[in-house]
Amino acid sequence: MTSSSSRRLIYGAVGARLITYPLTIGLGLATASILIQRGDVREYAAYTLVASLLPFAAFLDLGYGGAITNWTTKFLATRDGDPSSRIQYVQNLKRALRVVSSIGAIVALLAIGLLFASVGSTASILDVPLPFFAASLLLVAANQPMSALVKVLIGAGKNALWTILQVVQPLFALCAVLILLASGLPAWVAVVPAAALVAMCTVGSLAALRSVRVSAQEIVRTPFDTAYRGKHFADAWPMMIVLVASPLALSSDRILIGWHGSLTDVATYSLAAQLFTPALSLVSTAGMALWPHFAKLRHNGDHVRPWRMMLSFALSGLVICVMLIVFSPLLAEIISGGEIALETSLVVQFSIAFIIQAAQFPLGMYMMHGNGPRLQALLVSVMALIKIGLSILFIPFIGIGGPVLATGVAVLFCQLIPGAVMVKRGRA
Repeated sequence: MTSSSSRRLIYGAVGARLITYPLTIGLGLATASILIQRGDVREYAAYTLVASLLPFAAFLDLGYGGAITNWTTKFLATRDGDPSSRIQYVQNLKRALRVVSSIGAIVALLAIGLLFASVGSTASILDVPLPFFAASLLLVAANQPMSALVKVLIGAGKNALWTILQVVQPLFALCAVLILLASGLPAWVAVVPAAALVAMCTVGSLAALRSVRVSAQEIVRTPFDTAYRGKHFADAWPMMIVLVASPLALSSDRILIGWHGSLTDVATYSLAAQLFTPALSLVSTAGMALWPHFAKLRHNGDHVRPWRMMLSFALSGLVICVMLIVFSPLLAEIISGGEIALETSLVVQFSIAFIIQAAQFPLGMYMMHGNGPRLQALLVSVMALIKIGLSILFIPFIGIGGPVLATGVAVLFCQLIPGAVMVKRGRA
């Protein structure tokens, strides 16, 4: 893979995100508008609460989704020269799917228990009526194999295709909400987010299997390789820590701000974060495109290093941040209707953290190979602890920008610098 091919991967993924992002936002806003105007505020609240919980379902695969990404990259790099790699790859997929299906079965049992408990009851969980919460859990349980299989697309370098296929989720949600409201079943809209997730992952998993020319029947018929049993979780657990610890640490800011401050502080922080969310999504999409690129090069023995990509991502982040600093007063005025004013210092603090995170993305994708995931698991765990501790320490002195600076400091000194040192010394 040449540098031009890596640029094609990045440009393709970012281009797909730029195309689909407005469409996704538009479909989401249309769904919300229809729910509020034609339905009931309670149904809208239940819908949004279930939707906000669904990202946590991604952690139920115990890291096997990340392992599937690496297995796919290795398989595509060796399948022409080593026919046995296909058998090993399909065995890996089968065992991973059996694990995530077992987790799904546990979730399904919990959902069935809630369904029985809901008979004759008006109880709710997070203001979502118990029957609909249980039905959503059942759909999440059924979705476990598909949500793991879609990671094949990332390993196959099909990030642009996966980005486009994600439009299925908001499109399905809009159509389902319209049908339910027209049918006089508004209460069932609480189940729509989970159903939309299943629809997206089903389409994605079919495309994933097609991209590696493996059929579902082949996975079912291939026997297990018991000699490789212990290696599977060794491949998966570092991914689980990396994919769980980092988002949880970075999503704690609003809780900590609300604990020390007021709702106004939370709203101000949320508005500033909202300005950076699309940019972070673009950088994240571009970074994910580098995962199979680096993995294939390293598997083939190419001693490539991520330094140029790190510099490129950091400079791109700098350009984005300068634009946001300049236009943030106008954007805040438009979004909040003049109710919330953003101080330039807060936007600058977000910018510093953003640039550091942008530089970290290529390094993180480079360290998804070999011994890298285990080292990353250690670094991310330390980063999460330091970030939360610094946030608590900074907020009384810096205010709502405290958690933002804590993120920048923690990522810089717990991930970026030590990760770069490990890569330079050949340990990752």
